[in-house]
Amino acid sequence: MCSSREANIATISSTTTTLSKVTKTALTPPPFFLSLQVLLLLLAGLGTRLSGLDQPRNVVFDEMHYGKYASLYLRGTFFFDSNPPLGKMMAAGAAW
Repeated sequence: MCSSREANIATISSTTTTLSKVTKTALTPPPFFLSLQVLLLLLAGLGTRLSGLDQPRNVVFDEMHYGKYASLYLRGTFFFDSNPPLGKMMAAGAAW
């Protein structure tokens, strides 16, 4: 009785091992497939981001004031602006 129980446990164990191997190989795509997906996502992202980047051709909204803000930061002059200063500080850092 004990040997048949051990035989059943061994059979179940080997079946489970075989199923886990089959499941892992069935669910794991090859590395080439993953790199192809990443490449396609990268190209799609670049395409949607860079298309129409040259539009509009004129200065829009407050972009014309960034140069003035950058020069004020570089001179250490106090000024009031309702927007957060990080973008203007980055422009001042690039101008420095």
